Amino acid sequence: MSAGPLAGIRVIDAGTMLAAPYGATLLGDLGADVIKVESPIGDDSRLLGPERNGERAPFLSMNRNKRGVVLDPRRPEGRAAFARLAGTADVLITNIREPALSKVGLSYEQVREYRPDVIWVGVSAFGPDGPYARRPGIDFLAQGYAAIIAQTGDPWTQPIRVTVPVVDVMTSLLVSSGVLAALHSRTQTGRGQRLEISLLDAAVHSQASFLGSCFLAGEVVPRTGNRSQYFAPSGIFATSDHQRICLTCPSDKFFRNLCKALEVTWHEDPRFATNAVRLANQDELEPLIAPLRRVHAHRHRRAVDRPRRPGRSRAGAA
Repeated sequence: MSAGPLAGIRVIDAGTMLAAPYGATLLGDLGADVIKVESPIGDDSRLLGPERNGERAPFLSMNRNKRGVVLDPRRPEGRAAFARLAGTADVLITNIREPALSKVGLSYEQVREYRPDVIWVGVSAFGPDGPYARRPGIDFLAQGYAAIIAQTGDPWTQPIRVTVPVVDVMTSLLVSSGVLAALHSRTQTGRGQRLEISLLDAAVHSQASFLGSCFLAGEVVPRTGNRSQYFAPSGIFATSDHQRICLTCPSDKFFRNLCKALEVTWHEDPRFATNAVRLANQDELEPLIAPLRRVHAHRHRRAVDRPRRPGRSRAGAA
């Protein structure tokens, strides 16, 4: 395996759960030497989810590419060991909140004493200042504060959470991209940086198109369930073999392709000829799709299952 573009860069992961540690993991994927520093209690994710060989699967999946060390910052020898390790680090990532952050010696100013050009990344729920600065928060709460939940679900039901921890993962991506930019800047200036990244930042960032609709056009984005707000048809449809399929047509071209595949002429129907009218007539279009797909699948199955003529090879039939 190649060393990766970040070979020679050392990252200390002093975070817990997902957003901060996974940001370090992504840097490890790029070749960085990542050392995970845990207290004697350990990362909280070590206690969550199914087990594999005595360890929890979520922890293993989120902390690949890392070496580990246990340090107790409350003890003098633990602080001394951390000082030696921090002096070798290019990047330190943590999501410990103040005042605990400074008590264990992990604030930006404290780490700079060991490595003046360190790139220090603080991950929090709501940022380093403001009325919510020291409040705890996780993915689900960030979805609520940023109104992601309000946009998720069917219009006739209550809002629901996004099951995938999309806010945590997006925060991790902002961590890794921020570190890459800071490393590039350090090669030019010789100076490190302090980066502050919050779950709320990522949650708002994920809604770029929706917020544009709100601020530029005054539209409150509705809940659309499995439908798309912008094009139709788009949804989940049952198949003839009792499975489900995601089907979406983001333009008239794709709708024509769908009609061709299903051997229909819906694209010539004035109700469905353009995306705008398809959006307006989804209630009429969607019931047509499932039964026709079942008929089409049945025809295809009969053609495949039809016995070949004796003495004729499959290649010859083709």
